Amino acid sequence: MENCTSAVEVVESPSLLPEELEDSPPILAEKTVEEEDEEKKYELCQLKNCCERVVINVSGLKFETQVRTLGRYPDTLLGDPRRRIRFFDPIRNEYFFDRNRPCFDSILYYYQSGGRLRRPANVPLDVFIEELNFYQLGDEVLAKFREDEGFAKEEVRLLPEREFMKQVWLLFEHPDSSSAARIIAIISVMVILISIVIFCLETLPDFRDERDLSLPVCPLSHP
Repeated sequence: MENCTSAVEVVESPSLLPEELEDSPPILAEKTVEEEDEEKKYELCQLKNCCERVVINVSGLKFETQVRTLGRYPDTLLGDPRRRIRFFDPIRNEYFFDRNRPCFDSILYYYQSGGRLRRPANVPLDVFIEELNFYQLGDEVLAKFREDEGFAKEEVRLLPEREFMKQVWLLFEHPDSSSAARIIAIISVMVILISIVIFCLETLPDFRDERDLSLPVCPLSHP
């Protein structure tokens, strides 16, 4: 009986093995003050109805729209509540962006019109593209905008499926793919330059063939 009791006691209080300690769930790290502030701001914004108006302050110029209007494109900076929450000012109850004001007028119209994007006449192209990247409208929107602006669309060349043919293609068509391809490109340029120089030298009288000079010249006969 004593042996049974001691055996039961051993079973009831097993010791943790090192393998079991490794499988135990890790201790979660405490959140930083900035993360807690962002979560509080996000919870404050979530309490609002999606139909409620939102104020966006762009360098002192205020715009007003609805939350559901921005939600039409959730993959963008303004459309995703978690992305835009760090620009929210809870004291003034508005979003503040220290960005270009004329550009934002067109960007906000992109949400309101359902995808129409036009660059203001008084905004340079590089500035407008920089604003599009900041508000994270996406690569497709940027490519469509560049096409509307008159930029030629780059054709995507498909590489051969076979590995050997693919390496040969990269070797002769893409000099930046490897050092060997770069050397071949330099040799090709040198051969072309040498051919041009030889062709030009052949046109000089000092380098013409003597047989060409010895040919008789037939005078033209006039009636």
